[in-house]
Amino acid sequence: MTAGLPVGDGGWTLETRDTVGAESVAEFDRLVVANGVFCEPLVPAYPGLEEFSAAGGRLGAATEFDDVEEARGKHVLVVGCVKSACDIAAALSGVAAGTDVIARQLLWKVPRKIGGFVNFKLLLLTRLGEGLFRCLRPRGFERFLHGPGNGLRRRMINSIGSVSVRQFGLAKLDLVPAGHMEDIVRGAIGLASEGFFEGVADGSITVHRDRLITRLPAGPDGPATELSNGRTHRADLVLSATGFTQGVPFLPEETRRQLLDERGNFMLHRQILPLGVPGLYFNGYNSSFFSPLNAEMAALWIAADLAEAVPLPGPGAMRRTVFEQLAFMDEATDTHHCRGTKIIPFSIHNVDAVLGDLDLNIGATIRASRWLGAVDPAAYRRMTPLLLRRLTPRGRDLIPDPPA
Repeated sequence: MTAGLPVGDGGWTLETRDTVGAESVAEFDRLVVANGVFCEPLVPAYPGLEEFSAAGGRLGAATEFDDVEEARGKHVLVVGCVKSACDIAAALSGVAAGTDVIARQLLWKVPRKIGGFVNFKLLLLTRLGEGLFRCLRPRGFERFLHGPGNGLRRRMINSIGSVSVRQFGLAKLDLVPAGHMEDIVRGAIGLASEGFFEGVADGSITVHRDRLITRLPAGPDGPATELSNGRTHRADLVLSATGFTQGVPFLPEETRRQLLDERGNFMLHRQILPLGVPGLYFNGYNSSFFSPLNAEMAALWIAADLAEAVPLPGPGAMRRTVFEQLAFMDEATDTHHCRGTKIIPFSIHNVDAVLGDLDLNIGATIRASRWLGAVDPAAYRRMTPLLLRRLTPRGRDLIPDPPA
């Protein structure tokens, strides 16, 4: 799609171009945007880039670098400390002449096997694990965890950080992040990359913590980078793992102004329905710990709303709810919520809220079992046929009973 133009009462005219350049125009009653919130890598425009490139240096996005042989024998610098940055640093350190990581801020990393035995998902990807983080409206046992049990809650989650420090030898490597493990929500799920800390320990990876790139100059020996501490490092290849941009350039400017607040955050009810833009939906704008499940449940919500089967609050109440959610996520994640499109760590809460609108959810017994057991997407396999039976005329005759 090259452009989407609103027409009539919720309708859209789409101008598209195929892979060989042929253009076409078609009209649709409704439009669902599912372009992905992490589709455009953000590569900073560093001062000195022209000089750096003229000297033979290369700057690019880490996610678009897929051939380790291109780094063989070169001095590689990776910008960022998220999982993708650590992944590529570990992968390239075996062939590069030198691998440096520039970390503006160290992030907490969770071992895949905590203590070498317990899978991380059994601690974090459960209802209890999600409940360790304060949500907008605590319910049930969450009220205890963030009330009388707050001390216990803090010890539970930060004990994972203590294990990480010991398991990875972070103190010896001078890689202990500031703050506590519960601050993990301010970045992303900090799953440790295989081989990364081992590479730091054996010297094949060097981490420059609490540093920024200020310039890409051409040094006496070739392309280089200048850091915020004034030091210069040789860098033939600079790979940026500094995030993504979320945009909808194919929509008219007037529509984009309606979608975003003054800071560029998407204003979406349930991460799906924009305020004041009829006939438009978003799916996949609820990036989570298990995005496919959240997107699948959002798709059910959209289908139900197309059938006018979702009880929506009034425009004023919906706007208040959206702004309240954005304000809460600002506080909970220190504004690191990808312009309002990331719901981590409240992934299960989002599924519950979406299905709650449809008066449709897995049973209370199954939900209770997920307090200590990791989320199982298969538990939701009955939701689609149940909704279809409800929405389809003569659905009970046309749609077979879903499996138990």
